[in-house]
Amino acid sequence: MEMGEHNKRKISAKLETWLDGLGSRYVQLGDQEKNCSLDYIISISTATQLYHLSQKLDLLLKRDFLRLLPTEVAFHLISYLSPKALLTAGRVSRQWNRVINSCVEVWRRGCLCLGVQIPAEDQDAKYYKDLYLKVVARLKSMKNGTAFESMTLYGHTDRVMAVFYKDGKLATGSDDRTVRLWDCDSGTCIKVIETDTVADLKFDDRHLVTGSFDNTAACWDLQDGRLVQRYQGHIAAVFTIDFDRDLDILVTGSADNTVKLWSFSKGSLLQVLSRYSDWVTKVAIVKGLPCSQNYYIISASSSDGPAVSLTMLNSQHESQDGLSWRFRHYVPHFQIKDCVLYFPTVTSKGAIFKLEKIDPNTDISDTSCRKFWNDADVHVVLGIGSRYFAFVSGDIPILNMMETPIWQNGTDCSELVQTKIVTFQKLPNVRFSKRGSTFSLGGTNWLDGLSKTNHEGVVFAASLMDHSVHVLKWKPMRKAKVIP
Repeated sequence: MEMGEHNKRKISAKLETWLDGLGSRYVQLGDQEKNCSLDYIISISTATQLYHLSQKLDLLLKRDFLRLLPTEVAFHLISYLSPKALLTAGRVSRQWNRVINSCVEVWRRGCLCLGVQIPAEDQDAKYYKDLYLKVVARLKSMKNGTAFESMTLYGHTDRVMAVFYKDGKLATGSDDRTVRLWDCDSGTCIKVIETDTVADLKFDDRHLVTGSFDNTAACWDLQDGRLVQRYQGHIAAVFTIDFDRDLDILVTGSADNTVKLWSFSKGSLLQVLSRYSDWVTKVAIVKGLPCSQNYYIISASSSDGPAVSLTMLNSQHESQDGLSWRFRHYVPHFQIKDCVLYFPTVTSKGAIFKLEKIDPNTDISDTSCRKFWNDADVHVVLGIGSRYFAFVSGDIPILNMMETPIWQNGTDCSELVQTKIVTFQKLPNVRFSKRGSTFSLGGTNWLDGLSKTNHEGVVFAASLMDHSVHVLKWKPMRKAKVIP
């Protein structure tokens, strides 16, 4: 039996001769006899010899392949594991934890699999891992119903008919002939504007625009509450408004069965669209394709032959083309995302449909619709994103948040497209409106996927029957824990 040169120098010649003879005899034994010999030697060994033996066995039997491999090869191997498996593997040793925590691609891919919004700039592995853990924790809280907290805003003395949220502030319009602006962090009212009964409202960083039951729309300075412009011309209540300062237009829809286009800055009437046979309950401005100066106005009319109308206008606000789609029992409210139209209908137990394209040159037929909800009646579609969508449904109202389904080409419009509920929240005694004006989604960026910061602040706001306003907020998260 040959020995290492280092060990030979440590022992006497007599011991070396004895070990060589012992080794020669040992190698001639069978496996069972070798095991018996080792058992005997172990039984007569002291702690010193046993510790020495354990150290030798670690080197011989416990080969840490991840430590011995080149880093690039180790990264390639762990890339086959799921992030959940990696969290467990990271507990094997400090070396494994270091290698796993420094693999950028595996944590980045884990975030993408969850539909997480990630920055365009490259980040290190720690950033992606922390982001992954935070989103996993948020999705878990959404699933078990602990993701949200609520508060109630009191101040109006009559029905709240319109609710609109933007950038941490909430505007509410009421039958008490006031508009109140609220700070959603503190829940305090920061401004009261005297107006008529408001049917719809919207604001940006400088102006608040209202549509009222006195047949007018009005623009108010958001800082001091003064009246900037009044838009007069309708002969019935103004139910719905939308404006775009870049285009310098305001669009109003009215119970007089017309849509009117106004110069936002001057207040002058630009055009009247009179194709409607009933109340206009919803209008929206949609910018055209990139490098195009055209834009669209989409409008919905009410019960008598319910229809959605599309009008294309040029930069001089002249009509270029128009198209109307008629539906049976249509609920006059819609949402738009990336030039795709989503709307609820009560034709099939409250199904929500998706209309494939917003294009005046498209031949619209039944096959251009897709159904993805077939349960309780849908009251309002709140928001649509590439990852999630939100809507209110049911006789006992429920806020539903679901994964946005992926439609396959050739899907029959009568078939229910499968999707998954992410979370739902029972709502208090909310006030319903077919126009959807008594509900407002909070921040909407999360609809395209959760990120590090977009699940904070207000989720949803709604008018209540007691004239107060219900506000649902994301519950602040504790530091994410490693979940094996």
